[in-house]
Amino acid sequence: MKVNGRPGWNGGPDARARPAGLISSIAGATSDALIVVEVGESAANEDHFMPSQLGAVLGQANGPEPTSIQRHDEIIDFHLD
Repeated sequence: MKVNGRPGWNGGPDARARPAGLISSIAGATSDALIVVEVGESAANEDHFMPSQLGAVLGQANGPEPTSIQRHDEIIDFHLD
């Protein structure tokens, strides 16, 4: 399922083209699930982005409805060498 580019953002680094408040977005699929991880500036940005943009795009691509939404207040950045 390809959704990149459907909300008007091609995934490029230009912040002017990203949805408001979106810092990072990554997704991956398993044989029976789609996992989407969004990092946003605030919960309010995510509350707007998820139903109005991501949800609509997933619907257009015949994607699944969310079964779980988890929020976390901390981000830990690490790199494997």
